Parts: sequence; structure tokens; C-alpha cells
Amino acid sequence: MASRGKPDLSWAGSHQLGPDLAGAVPANLTLLEPPAAGKNGTVHLRYGLADGTPATGDMSAPGRGVGNDA
Repeated sequence: MASRGKPDLSWAGSHQLGPDLAGAVPANLTLLEPPAAGKNGTVHLRYGLADGTPATGDMSAPGRGVGNDA
């Protein structure tokens, strides 16, 4: 599990990812339809392959949801 908090990891085989997990994974995915909330609070995201060469993004760029421009 990846979390910034302290999640309950009491179930068998669970562990929190450590700070050694770093880097960006290039992807050429596109969101196929708007996010949909399930009846139990799960958010369903449907992705598909996009054209082009996989690349990484910059989440600190304006309009990306980080900082005061969110």
C-alpha cells in the first residue's frame, strides 16, 4: 500500500511501501471515460492505450493539482 499516513495494515502479507520507491514510470495511457464512483466508495478509472511514445509528466506544472493552482 502507498500512503502518506499510517494506514491499518493488520491483514496478512500487507506492508507499506518505503521511501526507497522512487522514479517515474513512463506511460501512454488515456482516461477513456469520466471517473465513476461505486456504491462502496470505490472510484473506477478506465484507461486505454494512447498514441505516441510513453513519457513522464510534471505534476508540479500549473494546472496539475499540486500547489495553489489545484
